[in-house]
Amino acid sequence: MTEHEKFESLLNKAGISRQELARRMGMQYTSVTNQLAPAKPLPKWAKSILIFVELLEEKQKEK
Repeated sequence: MTEHEKFESLLNKAGISRQELARRMGMQYTSVTNQLAPAKPLPKWAKSILIFVELLEEKQKEK
């Protein structure tokens, strides 16, 4: 699974749309959509979210 696919899966799992993500981050929806375009590398802010979630999941498995 690509990083883009992982990020989309994470949004779906959280039940949040790109529009809602943009609103909560204080960004324009078009900016978020542009930054998350599959033809571009995943932005660092999105990568950091993936890393954080992966670390949380690892911690949960250890329990």
